[in-house]
Amino acid sequence: MYLKVLFLGLGGAGQRHLRIFRKMLPNSVFSAYRYSSSTPLLDENFNVILNDNLESKYNIQLHESIKDAINNKPDLVVISTPTVYHAQLIKKFANIGSDIFVEKPGAISYRDAIVISEIIKNKKNKFFISFQRRFHPLVRKLRERITPNYIKTIKHIEIKVNSYFPDWHPYEDYRDLYAAKSILGGGAIYTESHEIDLINLIFDYPNKIYSILRQDKKFSIDVEDSASIVLSYDNFEIFLRICFLEKRQERSIEIYSEEEYLFLDLNNSTMHIKNFETNKVNLFEDKVSNEEVFVQQAQYFLNEFKSDNLEYVDAIIKNSLFFEEVKNDKNQ
Repeated sequence: MYLKVLFLGLGGAGQRHLRIFRKMLPNSVFSAYRYSSSTPLLDENFNVILNDNLESKYNIQLHESIKDAINNKPDLVVISTPTVYHAQLIKKFANIGSDIFVEKPGAISYRDAIVISEIIKNKKNKFFISFQRRFHPLVRKLRERITPNYIKTIKHIEIKVNSYFPDWHPYEDYRDLYAAKSILGGGAIYTESHEIDLINLIFDYPNKIYSILRQDKKFSIDVEDSASIVLSYDNFEIFLRICFLEKRQERSIEIYSEEEYLFLDLNNSTMHIKNFETNKVNLFEDKVSNEEVFVQQAQYFLNEFKSDNLEYVDAIIKNSLFFEEVKNDKNQ
């Protein structure tokens, strides 16, 4: 399928992709370039594995420079560097004909997104962004339910994304994490962008965006840790709240329509729907681990996704435009 596979960045996200792709591509030659070797060898729960290393565990060769990695002309490049480097690496390797699998968000600049779009369409590479929540079975069920006719009945939507990023990586100080540093493309908006992607995917781009970004100085980070965003559509609004310094964990989507109330709880893998006319409540459960969702995503990329599928080109354009509007909102 792929003769040569290159990994750029082998932190927590990169090692997860490496672990999954290595199993699915046992006959491929794997190589990597690491901008930093600070992240130790990890298992799927982000626990440190002692007495072993990446090279031997995954049979992967490390390049000494990015130039060497480019000269190796990989067939597939998996990009899991800090966010700020995504766009330049996509452009470099797409231009030499490599297929691209990049960690979200892929690009934070609308201008970069447009250039990437032109390269991908010209070179006809496969281009894919790791928005793995698209592959959660309950998100798929939600997408099937939200038809154009359903959208016409929506009154308003509330989306909450709360996590506590000092606890994300127990093997490192949170202040060293890329998410804590503006120079590396950190901050709540870029780091917790899954729901932004789902909004653009399911409801398309909003008519207007209003936002308030906040930063808690006591955590010694120079990025926004929370955002309150209102997205205005023709007949409803979406109220999006993102915070990665909230100890009460939550990842939910609430939809209030004329006929029903829908509540999707992604942290607990449940969705319940109450019909207002009958008062009947339907409960859907689909317990799936985070690892399984990543596996399903990788299987889709390798076995079904084609180079003429431009859904992630569309996503990188819409999402980067969203980022810029939120960051530049004069109502803040």
